[in-house]
This record gives sequence, C-alpha cells and structure tokens, in this order.
Amino acid sequence: MQKSDFFKMIGFLRKCLVIAFFLSLPYLAHAQQDILLGFEVNPGISIISVKDKDVAPSSVRTAADGVTYKVKDEAVANFRLYADFLKYDPWVISTGLWFANKKMYIRNTNGGYSGASHYDPWYLQIPIILKREVIAFDKNFSLQAYGGFSFDFKVSENVNGRDHAHYWDLAYYRNDMDPKRGRNGNGHPVDLFNPVDFTMHLGVGVQYKIFEEVFLFGGLSGSKSFFNMINPNLRFNDASLTPVKETLKITSGTFTVDVGIKYLLSL
Repeated sequence: MQKSDFFKMIGFLRKCLVIAFFLSLPYLAHAQQDILLGFEVNPGISIISVKDKDVAPSSVRTAADGVTYKVKDEAVANFRLYADFLKYDPWVISTGLWFANKKMYIRNTNGGYSGASHYDPWYLQIPIILKREVIAFDKNFSLQAYGGFSFDFKVSENVNGRDHAHYWDLAYYRNDMDPKRGRNGNGHPVDLFNPVDFTMHLGVGVQYKIFEEVFLFGGLSGSKSFFNMINPNLRFNDASLTPVKETLKITSGTFTVDVGIKYLLSL
C-alpha cells in the first residue's frame, strides 16, 4: 500500500466513525429513557514520554540523529462534547467527540548543536467510557468515577515558532536552517505525527444537580496513549531510508481539571 493510499484510508475511516457516531444517536436515544448531554472544558498539562534508542550524532549514523528528550510538560486546554446514556443503572455508558491537544516541547542535541521546538498536534477522540456513582452524598450531589478508552484521529499539526529541533523541517522537507537534516528519505513533505492513536482514560469527579434538568460537573482525569506519535511513514535520509519511529518513540498523556455542564434529555 502506498503512503498516499494509507492516509486516504485513515481519513475515510475517521469520517466513517464520526458519521456512525451521529447516526447511532437516534437509535441510542430510542433505546434509552434519559440522556445527559454535556460540554466540558479541560485545562491541564500534556505529559509526553520520549525514548531515544540511538543517541549517536548524525555524523556517525544519520538515523541516530543525536539525542532527543523532553524539555518540560506543556499547558493545554482541551474540550469535550459527550452524551451519557443512563439506562443501565448503576452504570452509565458515555461517548462523544473529544478534542485533545497533545502539545510537546522537545530538544534535540546532535554533536555540537542543540535546539528545542514546540510542536502542537490536535486529535479528535471518539471515546467509549463507563461511569458509575461511587458515593451519593444526597439526591442532588454525588461522587463519580469513570474509565475507558478512545480512538484518536489527528485533525491538525503545527510548529510554534522556528523548528530548532529539526523534526518538523525533516518531515516537511525544509532545509533552509539545516541542508542535511531538513531532507527526509521520503523525498517530499510528509506529516510529522501519526494520524491515529489509542488512549486509555481514568477520572473522578462530583456531579451536582442545580435544576431539574441541569447538572454541574467538576473533577480530575488522566489519560495515557499507546501508539508512537511519530508518523510511521517518515524516514531518515540515510542509505537504508530508516523509519524515524525505529529510533525515536514519543507517547502522550494528559492530566486535566474537568469542568462542565450537563442537560438531562428525557425521552
């Protein structure tokens, strides 16, 4: 399968899942008695893990490309649209459209050169979550816990400022700063980040009923992704056209404060 065909397939799959989500809502709504429709904002931090398997400089091995590491965690502000289906008491089944910024600040040191870059990829997450009330303080106020996973699809990627770590230049075939490291083995611009990811989510929070059909929610949540964020098709410009993912692995995670409002839709 050619690279262009692979990305077309991923784009088609992403569209199919989003369409399937919206088409399934009438069926799920028909099957349920009550649905909570919600919106959350999720400020927090993006916590990435960087593993560099070969720290030799590129003058020794092009595919080694020096040592790459995280500078620090980055602040993010994510948001979520979701629907909680209440039929299966005491369990709640939740899905929706979540938007996650897997921002990162990394540094590459290669021989006598060292530079850092801020990369800014956004992913659309389609979650499957189970929630349960843990403690009912009274009929309007409860403690809840949840866990589940999401299928993640990249919707955009950017670099903030100049690309001093050179991975953006490598992917997008920009050699104005470094004629050698700005040339990938693909021979043309490609995306830097993986078009898909898979993420586990855990969280806890309190829900308070302020009106008959309106609820407020506040909590804490964390997530951990499992796929290497580096585009599996991006290659170094060495004799073997080594995939960048073979020497560099970046995985993402978040820790967020979740604040939202829910509306009870009774059917």
